[in-house]
Amino acid sequence: MKRQITLFSLSILFIFLFLFTTDAYAFSEKTIFILVDELNFKDMDVISTENQFGMGFVNIKTLEDDIEESLYLSIALGRKTGTVDNFKGLYQGNDGEILISGFGDMVMNAVNEGEDPLHNLLGERLKDQGISYMGSDSSAIVVADRKGHIESGEIKIEYDLDWLVERTNFHLTNSNILVMSYDINGNKDRLLTLRDYIDEFEEYRIIVLPKRVSDDMKELFNSYLVPILYKADGRSGILTSSSTRREGFIVLEDIYGHLICVYDEKDISTIGNEIELIEKKDNLKYIRDIFNDTNDLVLLSYIFHGIIYAIQFYAAVVLYRIRKQGILDRVRFLYSFIIVSIFLSFIMGITKYHINIYLYVFINLTVSYLVASIMNHRGINTIGLFSILTYGFIVIATLLFPEVIYNSYIGVNNLFYGARYYGFNNGMMAVLLATSIVSYLFIREFMHNGLIANLLYFSMACMNIVLLSARFGANTGGFITASSLLLLIIYNKLLKKNGNLRTLIFLVLFGFIIFGINMYFDILNDEKSHAISFLIRVKEYGASEFFSMALIKLKELLRLTVIPPFSIAIVSQLYSIKFLCKKVDKKFAEDAMVIFIVSIVGFMMNDTGNIAFIFMNHFLISLLLDWYLNSSLFI
Repeated sequence: MKRQITLFSLSILFIFLFLFTTDAYAFSEKTIFILVDELNFKDMDVISTENQFGMGFVNIKTLEDDIEESLYLSIALGRKTGTVDNFKGLYQGNDGEILISGFGDMVMNAVNEGEDPLHNLLGERLKDQGISYMGSDSSAIVVADRKGHIESGEIKIEYDLDWLVERTNFHLTNSNILVMSYDINGNKDRLLTLRDYIDEFEEYRIIVLPKRVSDDMKELFNSYLVPILYKADGRSGILTSSSTRREGFIVLEDIYGHLICVYDEKDISTIGNEIELIEKKDNLKYIRDIFNDTNDLVLLSYIFHGIIYAIQFYAAVVLYRIRKQGILDRVRFLYSFIIVSIFLSFIMGITKYHINIYLYVFINLTVSYLVASIMNHRGINTIGLFSILTYGFIVIATLLFPEVIYNSYIGVNNLFYGARYYGFNNGMMAVLLATSIVSYLFIREFMHNGLIANLLYFSMACMNIVLLSARFGANTGGFITASSLLLLIIYNKLLKKNGNLRTLIFLVLFGFIIFGINMYFDILNDEKSHAISFLIRVKEYGASEFFSMALIKLKELLRLTVIPPFSIAIVSQLYSIKFLCKKVDKKFAEDAMVIFIVSIVGFMMNDTGNIAFIFMNHFLISLLLDWYLNSSLFI
């Protein structure tokens, strides 16, 4: 009797484990990765009607945007790269294996000289899982092994549901991963077939990624951002990852990183991270709102940046040709007006005014004009006061509610371009540093104790470093720029400008220590910044990785510096600074020119350092012009 009870109990336990583990295993075992030609919100609505999907955006910009194979290689290598168009076609052997002609040339043209990336290919690392492909184009690159081979598949595709289901079942019998190239071509029947196909395999992990931006999503600034669908474990929601730390966004490298996390073991050279889901009530509406908000904020940033750059040119022309008191007062008012506008943009970031561009521009410009006019009429120093208000707000917002900063035209990250998703952009970094220096100069005039003023200056410089560290602002170039400000303060205030060799060595070593501490805490952080990930890649791939990235950044900096309106604004500012420095008190000029020195560091350390330079020197010219017109500081 006891034996029968034992056997019965074991049978029940076996059935229980079988029922509950096979479902879990089914969800995680098989993956279908579908590369479609285009995907828009209407298509997503159709596909997700009968299916639970995670939804979000991914930026498909690579180093060679006009070559489709660069996208596939970037997915396959797990890092953005470029290549030449050496794809020669697909061939299938008698054993069913697919061969990609020209694969070796494409891979070697996509990496640095002397680098061997073949062992990191997605298809090489996961080939023991079994990989199949269905399609007729170069998208097969995504899962090819080091020889350019794929275990099995089809080198043609039929847009018939029965055929697709039958061939998928056949190939996934011996494979865990299937990549399929599926062109919708704006055809409703093909779209419905795709929906029904996905429904047939609802227990599998499914990723749907478009190869290019659809025409109706090519907004004024969007050339790279595409929607992505992800289905797993029957869950729906909004996609995110620790790569972006933003709801609704993942990076291209996360596809590689996620599949490695599922099927293999992630190593330190893996850039991408696991894709996560955040549950929301209406996924499609949510990402539509994200897309529209992003478009509005990027457009607003262009509008206000344009106004600021135009003022730099206007000021230089006035200083060069006119120099009359009344017109110079007008120029000073314009500079003060922009400083008020910057502060107001942070305040407006708390609201949702940016959903209406016309209303946002009208409110910001009108209120900024009224505030600047009232303060000017009452003789209150707008530059100093609003620098303090701006700096204080940035510190509090960064520590407590950073989303407010992202919703301002200064702090917005251009998600369409995809260079930065979280942390401070370079314009934001510049405003933080410039307002800290101006705040010190303003407060110093009301303090009779120079020691306390210098301690305050030192404290703000340290706070800048904290805010730009990997923990908060995550701007490595900005971190180095902020560190240069701290070193200047130590040199000017503590070491009394003692420029002997021992002093310089001490400052350099101290700077390296500060940077090393930041990197150390970044390594300990589960969500590593781009800087530490880059250093890990340098360790993995060698110095060629460093020089390749440095060259990319340098080219971007030179391009953005040379083209208008940036070049016009920079040249204008240089003339204005040169003219005004000759007109103001020498001691004040030395203190104010710290902004210029730090702006040069910011310019050199960032690929968009030109923007940092322009914003920092807007505050410098404001100071110099105010002193020049008043003949004394801060009346």
